[in-house]
Amino acid sequence: MAADSIEDNKWTLCAGTLSEFLQAALSYEAVFAFPFHGEELMYWLTEEEMETVSSGLERQPFGLHGWLGMEMSFYSNAPDNMAVIMDCGDLEALYGAASETGYRKLMEVMEGLGEAI
Repeated sequence: MAADSIEDNKWTLCAGTLSEFLQAALSYEAVFAFPFHGEELMYWLTEEEMETVSSGLERQPFGLHGWLGMEMSFYSNAPDNMAVIMDCGDLEALYGAASETGYRKLMEVMEGLGEAI
């Protein structure tokens, strides 16, 4: 769970189970450590580009809801790649892969999407 602010007594359920929370939090952190990633760290996506992501990649069964004021969804098309989509009013994406092969597979969908932040 996450509080909206330190003084706020209102809490938001971010994940249904501890396992789901850990999968999402560790997947998010892993993207930063992947050796293969986009030229920039993060990208703005349009709604149309988001449709390309959701139709070209498989949405993972875990996510974070209301975490830091955003919805986080995770997508991949290989066991060693991941795209994280953060909806905080605008759509932000970061992505990467642990191998060059996984990165090439991810780029079949992500190539040319987004504007660097």
